[in-house]
Amino acid sequence: AMRYIEAGQEYEAKVVSGLKVVQPDYPKERPWDGIQTTVELMQKGVPLIYQGVLRSDRMFGIPDLLERTEEKSNLGSHSYRPIDIKSHAKVSSRDKLQLAAYAIMLEPVLGYIPDQGGIYLSSGSLETALIEKEILNIKLAFEIALKVESKKIATLPLRCAECMYCEWSQFCDKDRRERKLVSNLAGVDNRLSKKLVAADLPTYDRLAKQTPTALVNRLEISLERAEELIQLSKVWLTGKPVLVKKPALPVANKTYIHYDIETFGECLYLHGVCLVQTGQSASKQFVARTVDDEKKALDEFLKFMANWPNVPVYTWTTFENSWLEEMAKRYPKFKAPINAVLANMIDLKEVVKESVLLPVTTFSIKEVAPYFGFAWRAEDAGGGNSEAWYAQWLETGDESLMTKILYYNEDDVIAMEHIVSAIRLLR
Repeated sequence: AMRYIEAGQEYEAKVVSGLKVVQPDYPKERPWDGIQTTVELMQKGVPLIYQGVLRSDRMFGIPDLLERTEEKSNLGSHSYRPIDIKSHAKVSSRDKLQLAAYAIMLEPVLGYIPDQGGIYLSSGSLETALIEKEILNIKLAFEIALKVESKKIATLPLRCAECMYCEWSQFCDKDRRERKLVSNLAGVDNRLSKKLVAADLPTYDRLAKQTPTALVNRLEISLERAEELIQLSKVWLTGKPVLVKKPALPVANKTYIHYDIETFGECLYLHGVCLVQTGQSASKQFVARTVDDEKKALDEFLKFMANWPNVPVYTWTTFENSWLEEMAKRYPKFKAPINAVLANMIDLKEVVKESVLLPVTTFSIKEVAPYFGFAWRAEDAGGGNSEAWYAQWLETGDESLMTKILYYNEDDVIAMEHIVSAIRLLR
């Protein structure tokens, strides 16, 4: 999420640098101080206002741009429409909702709500978006929010696609766990959560008491899915995992490798492996100490892997696969050895997910490994943070940062072996 936000900010800065904009003056920590300044710029008819501040009733926002249009409004013979800058290729429904909210906030100044806005896309083109439908949706959502605030409507903290970007997510996670809500269960998305709530089964302790047949009739799902939901609910109640089929784990007395990478922007700067032989494991890392050393680090990693031509290589998700495929395009002379590694790669996450029911909400390694008692040495361990540490390392050369990066990467591959060992005990 952090890298996604940073990429958006970088693209926004690039687009704005090519435009003639006027930005209202206000302190970043007090953006509401910019409301009046923004209104004054609009009254003057400034063609393009960057980071203007809008407010309407209880709604407050800062659109990327406000573009002057030649329409009548309370301002006179001109008006404005909201423009946002996005680093993706097409206008999304989320983009339109954001524009609709800004359009509503323009009403106090313009005397009406603009029915269109614009989005700068990754191609650099400005695409007009019609937002009448989204304006109605925003108004409805606002009415519901006010009813929630006044406690006229009860709500449940169900999970959705926005959770990873939301500042309230940790609060909701805690609330979900305390209330034993069904949205804690891995694989239960927002849509299924709502169906369970509508069927008066909002909590997994209640769900665990259902019979598969009753669940099939109430939710119109398959018998297999009903049995899985009931069993998963019991796993959450007991806190104990359940094997649903024999896991395709690495063979204990044979050689295999765990593999994890770290990236920085378009650079793959670190390859980490954990070589396991006859129950003994050893970690090794190949690091680019500058972005120009990417090829050198890749070469060293591939030379190491050449010593183990037919050894299974376990990753957590297919993140490493896509990056190695990109490296093969970037450095064609390495295509053959990269393909040899790719042919041996196995997604350990899918192995675990298909064979074990766990009391986890996602199968992120940062959730699965701690369940089995593993802890990262860095409390703030995460892919986004490792990018930030590497950026600081490039600026400062502080060896403590490089040590932190190497520990984090090493812990990732050790965590995979920890999970394998724990599941072997379940068998």
